[in-house]
Amino acid sequence: LDATPPLRLLPFPFRLLRKGVDFSSSSPPLSLSSPAATMSSSGEKFEISPTGSPWDDLDADDIRKRIMDIKSREPFSSHPLYPREWEAADSGVAAADPTRLVRVMQFNLLAEGLSSPSGSKPPIPDMAKKEPDGGNFTDLPKGPDGIVGSEILNFSTRRLRLVEEILSHSPDILTVQELDRFNDFFQPVLSKFGYDGIYSPKADSPCLKFGFYSDGVAIFWKRDKFILTSSTKDHKIEPAGRDPVDVIYAVAKLQPKTFDGPGLSVVTCHLKAKSSNEDKRMAQIHGILELVKGFDEGGHTDHIILAGDFNTDPCDTADGFKAEVIPWIAAEHPELHSCYPLDKATFDTTDDDSKWHWTTWKRRAHSTPSEIKHAIDYIYHQRDAFRTVQILKAPAEGDVLPHRLPCWRYPSDHISIVADLEVK
Repeated sequence: LDATPPLRLLPFPFRLLRKGVDFSSSSPPLSLSSPAATMSSSGEKFEISPTGSPWDDLDADDIRKRIMDIKSREPFSSHPLYPREWEAADSGVAAADPTRLVRVMQFNLLAEGLSSPSGSKPPIPDMAKKEPDGGNFTDLPKGPDGIVGSEILNFSTRRLRLVEEILSHSPDILTVQELDRFNDFFQPVLSKFGYDGIYSPKADSPCLKFGFYSDGVAIFWKRDKFILTSSTKDHKIEPAGRDPVDVIYAVAKLQPKTFDGPGLSVVTCHLKAKSSNEDKRMAQIHGILELVKGFDEGGHTDHIILAGDFNTDPCDTADGFKAEVIPWIAAEHPELHSCYPLDKATFDTTDDDSKWHWTTWKRRAHSTPSEIKHAIDYIYHQRDAFRTVQILKAPAEGDVLPHRLPCWRYPSDHISIVADLEVK
């Protein structure tokens, strides 16, 4: 039995935004044949998000029960989430003050619209230009229906496994990418566990071509520890004197409730995918860091946290990829410190595989090579404002199933990365 409440989203209204205009006023729900929707065919950029949620009426205990129901039945009962170990970041340093610790999690969730199995029915079928293809994760085991990955990628189950992973580490601040169910799932569900959040959807999300809602980035925080003082979110940055840069990002300015000190400016972004796009990522990170630099102007003294999926390795790789983004940050912005190690020795597996720090490991059809393993997710903080106390290590190599991620034991193709920061 499916323990989760059925989500039949077609009867719910959705939001269609075009150039920042909200067409979801008090008027009846839009159909995709309406004039507002057909404007997209002229090249205008827009995003579609669901509204309304059957999860609003559930409490935290109801949600925990649904998570436990999934964990108690096969194949998940014999495949618990991967165990993770913590590693001290600074040996020999004085113990941290627990009253000034902030736990930050960075997590690419793997959008429903980019991973739904073949044969899935999209919530906006009139938008679909392509059939769902399971994200090309063709090495996943077939489900009882004979479809590759139909159980592992089933979002009605996978979404609760994602929540389980988040809650198991209980971050104070959570940054996510590839989130396409903010209004009708993640926001109402995480709210029951004490989180507030903001969401920034992509313009012309690739999820739309499969008939699914727009994906984007989000920031969540524990409302008993922080209060939101302001936020910014967009899919474009216009640096002074330079061409506009398309990049999805969100900024949440948070004031601590439990300790004295400046506010925190938390920034998340999702940079361009594919190794051939390092030049585009360079333009994007320039724009993001110019935005961050602006926080120091006009008397602002917020402490900076920058986390996201940068889609780039920290150093050159054996397949010929030449890293530019992360070395540029290190050279031009020494005030920013990566919680996870970035030195090349950390990624040299010739002698000891346990040294390898990775954040995504997957097997996909139509990729060269078909199996890829990279460190492309990052948590940075202002060097003089925080101290990294400990970081959550990747799952042990020997534990990872042969078809890699996602799998029975992990609900995304990226692992979460988590760091405990002490506010100085």
